[in-house]
Amino acid sequence: MKIPQTIEMQVGALNASEHNPRQITEDDFAELVKSLLLLPKGLYYRPVVVDDRNIALAGNMRLRALKYIHELGFDDLAEILRASYRFRHFDEAKQSALLNYWREWQMHPTVPTLYASELDEDEQQQFIIKDNLSFGTFDIDMLANEYDIAAIIDDGFDIDLLPKSAIEALAAANGIDPNDITGRRCGGDGEADEHYTHKITSPVYEPKNEKPDLSTLTDSGRTDELLAKIEASNVSPDEKEFLRQAAARHTVFDYAKIADYYAHASKEMQELMEDSALVIIDFGKALEKGYIRLSDEIRNEYTREYGNEA
Repeated sequence: MKIPQTIEMQVGALNASEHNPRQITEDDFAELVKSLLLLPKGLYYRPVVVDDRNIALAGNMRLRALKYIHELGFDDLAEILRASYRFRHFDEAKQSALLNYWREWQMHPTVPTLYASELDEDEQQQFIIKDNLSFGTFDIDMLANEYDIAAIIDDGFDIDLLPKSAIEALAAANGIDPNDITGRRCGGDGEADEHYTHKITSPVYEPKNEKPDLSTLTDSGRTDELLAKIEASNVSPDEKEFLRQAAARHTVFDYAKIADYYAHASKEMQELMEDSALVIIDFGKALEKGYIRLSDEIRNEYTREYGNEA
């Protein structure tokens, strides 16, 4: 079998398919544009696949987004980037390099391309459908402990793929308001710029019969490594204390086991776990403690849906 090679093609030489079964909303298209602007290198790992007529079989939306980026004025392009949470957290050198890349790209717009010359018509149809399928699920603990939730939402991650209980765990692990995940995506100024309608309910979970050992609730391997380096360092005592506190951020929490432990814990331990937002059982209590701050609009929606007893 001949292995296809990626080549650079002018964006204007390629055409999106009129028969692509995948559709995209205006808001999601804007998220795709931003995603491409933030990581142009990603195009080389997911090239546009075309047939012999230069019509896209895979990457239709990316191709359309690139054509849109080519037509954008550079000032508008830069404004999209500067409004991004992730871009604002790049250092100045990386920001400048990214802006320079797109300034030059707009003058010579190309896209990494693969020709599907080895696929017959039936295989091309199979490829189009399979390219648009999604398999598998997300590891919630890994998302909670190893990813910047605000950043991946800013990248366009579809939070609707996760159950409410998982969203609560992500919020608690990242020290943020669950409403910032379920109710909206963060805009350039950190405020809401896109509202999502979600039914607000307390998470429901079925505890296991066995109480897990406390030692299994967390993985402090990375934290312990950092603490050892901190103690062996020559920085000042105040700096060491600051770094010790920061190191705790790398402790990985297993929220499924934490929930199981909570179900078998004493009342006092349960209350302390709730105070630390390790679990959120009582929605009203969470509101009282400030872990979930609802806007008046959402509060009214919640009251209309569930009444005053909710």
